[in-house]
Amino acid sequence: MSKYFFLARVLAMPILESKFLRKEFEDLVAVRDVSLSLEKGNVLALVGPNGAGKSTWLKMITGLLRPTSGTAVIDGIDLIDDPRGIHRKIGFLPDFFGLYDELTVSQYLEYFCLTYKIPKSSHTEVIQSCLKRVNLISKINSPIEHLSRGMKQRLGIARSLVQDPPLLILDEPTSGLDPDARHDLHQLFLQLSAMGKTLIVSSHVLTELQEYCSHVAVIQTGKLLSFGTIEKFLNQGGKTASFDVRFLGLVDAQIQELQKIVADYGTVTLVKSEHAELELTLNSESQYLLLKDLLAHGFRVHSFALKQGSISEAYVKATRRGPDDV
Repeated sequence: MSKYFFLARVLAMPILESKFLRKEFEDLVAVRDVSLSLEKGNVLALVGPNGAGKSTWLKMITGLLRPTSGTAVIDGIDLIDDPRGIHRKIGFLPDFFGLYDELTVSQYLEYFCLTYKIPKSSHTEVIQSCLKRVNLISKINSPIEHLSRGMKQRLGIARSLVQDPPLLILDEPTSGLDPDARHDLHQLFLQLSAMGKTLIVSSHVLTELQEYCSHVAVIQTGKLLSFGTIEKFLNQGGKTASFDVRFLGLVDAQIQELQKIVADYGTVTLVKSEHAELELTLNSESQYLLLKDLLAHGFRVHSFALKQGSISEAYVKATRRGPDDV
């Protein structure tokens, strides 16, 4: 095996692999053999109802709770073999986290530099770097008690970045924030992803997840009902999909001919001749054949785009369908 092939395999290794993780509390099975993997830069939205097992799964992969069976591998370190080693690879912000209001922002992060045994000579650089990442550098000397709720959330994320971990786990990070503060956090998540950080964000606010997540995992009664890219999740059910087709110079006389052509591929749901728009449902594997057919018949296609549903609609479909149908 060449060194280049070995290097390529290392670079392609997932940051997180959850391998049949299971947690039982006497007669209660809180998490049922959850398996999934995430690569560098992914942003996973973890969704499900209260009591679904989300927090239990998060506590297991962070090494805070020992699984009944199964394991997780974080950046090459096995949870069972080296649980303390896992802690160096993860930045964890729980849904309820403590801040010391009597400290300044700088003093608070200094404390965590000491906790993580970062060399004293690097503290100033680390603190400034973390605050710049979360856009709080102007508050470096401010008392924590004077920060807004949104700023406190960002400070919590800065704390999780102190040891520069590859994986960040954020449990309900936008809870209680106003719209502006939520938007700021969404932008931060995208920036961290662009830097190569992998994020897991547990949230009940489904409408927001579509703005920043790349992957979605749905957990219900401890089972992983659905997992995949956001595009796959929004196109639940797989083979059929809705498309929005727009034309240039489409006239009423062409509508009948157009309907005959698309009838061979799927179902026309709406035609608006005044806007030269067509909405249809067809087998997603046939979209390229349809486009070719439309062009061959002289239709001037302006755009041919997949119509994605809302993440809330996809969530309802996933939870009603159940794990055996995914």
